[in-house]
Amino acid sequence: MQKLIVLISVLWSLIITGLIVLPNVAFSEGANKWASQIIEKPKTCYALSIPENPIDIGTRNGRKIKLNRGNDDSTPVAFFVQFVPSQKIFSEVSIGLGYPIKRGSAPEISIDGKKFKLGIAPPDSKSDADRAWAWAGGPEQDKKIVKAMQLGQKATVYAQSPSGKKTVDTYSLIGFTAAYKKAQNNCK
Repeated sequence: MQKLIVLISVLWSLIITGLIVLPNVAFSEGANKWASQIIEKPKTCYALSIPENPIDIGTRNGRKIKLNRGNDDSTPVAFFVQFVPSQKIFSEVSIGLGYPIKRGSAPEISIDGKKFKLGIAPPDSKSDADRAWAWAGGPEQDKKIVKAMQLGQKATVYAQSPSGKKTVDTYSLIGFTAAYKKAQNNCK
C-alpha cells in the first residue's frame, strides 16, 4: 500500500506541476519509445512509456469492444520503472491499466514470451484508483523484469476488469535501457 501512495503522490505532483501529461509525454528523439523524468519532492526518477496500441479497444467474450480508460489522471495507461531513494525504492516496476483490475485476477506481463505474474492492490482496498495499478511481486521480481526488458523487444500486458473486459497493451522496449539508466543515474 505504501508503494501505491508514493506512486500516486508522484503522479499527482507531476501532473499538477505540468511535468507530465499522459499520454503526451516528451520522448527522446528518434525511435525511442521510453522517456525519463525526475521530480524533486520526494526525489523520484523514473522511466516510462505508453502503449503502442489504442487504449480504447478491448475484448469481452471474444468480441472487440470500445473501452473508456486512462481518462483520469490518477489512473493512466502507462508503464513505469521508478526510483525513490528516500523510500529505498530502486527499480520498482509498476503498470497503470486505466481501470480497476478484477479482484482475485492476476495481470500478467510477457516480455518476448517470458511471462511474469503481477500483483494488484490488496482485496480490502475500496479505491478504484488503487486497483488500477499492477506491480511486480517485490525487488527480486523487479530485477528479473527489468533484465528481461533490457534484453527484449516487446512487453505485452494482459489484464481484466471486474465486468470481464480484457485488455492487451503492447509496449515497445526500444529506448528502455537508455531511459532506465538515465533515471537510475539521476537518483543515485
